[in-house]
Amino acid sequence: MSFYEYRIRMEAYNLRQFDTEFRLHELAWLNREVKAERKSGKKTKPVYRTFKQFFDYEKILDRFRGEERQDETNSPAQPLPNGAYSSLWPNRSCAPRRL
Repeated sequence: MSFYEYRIRMEAYNLRQFDTEFRLHELAWLNREVKAERKSGKKTKPVYRTFKQFFDYEKILDRFRGEERQDETNSPAQPLPNGAYSSLWPNRSCAPRRL
């Protein structure tokens, strides 16, 4: 293995470790969100009473499918008008991320 290949493999390893750390922090953040409570008089109640309130699988899946269909209609040969890139992902939190 050449030194160049070693450096590339080490960079890939470090990026994988960084992605793992990011996912752990994201999981910790979501754990915090799930445990969130709000005051109701003297008592506290959970913000999300059901998992569906926290993560509506069907709703998010429909958003992804809708955006995928929109991407399929825009062939790469057609130039996109100004500002079209922002319309591809109207909700940035739903844009696909690298895992």
